[in-house]
Amino acid sequence: MYMVSFHIQFIYHLGQPHPSHFSIYNLVNLFFAHMVMSSLVALFLTIIFEFPFLQLEKIIFAPLLKQPVQNPTESIRGFEMRVNNLDNTVTVKSQANIETNAF
Repeated sequence: MYMVSFHIQFIYHLGQPHPSHFSIYNLVNLFFAHMVMSSLVALFLTIIFEFPFLQLEKIIFAPLLKQPVQNPTESIRGFEMRVNNLDNTVTVKSQANIETNAF
């Protein structure tokens, strides 16, 4: 918006055929008119130029940004864990069939 507002004000003031009289109403009116016009033009330019480049960036850099998802069972391979919610016990069983109760 800051890149657009200067140009809108510049175009407005260069288009004035004569100097305008100062009044609070005129000042507030110009402020809100320039703010709304700058917001609309900035939104339009963002949709036209920035969004397509963001999509292109996602397409180009998506393979580089993907990280392999680590399976949580790989780090404790060979163990089986069962949780019994009724009596709040956790049973861990290894491949050697050794059971350990926790809690």
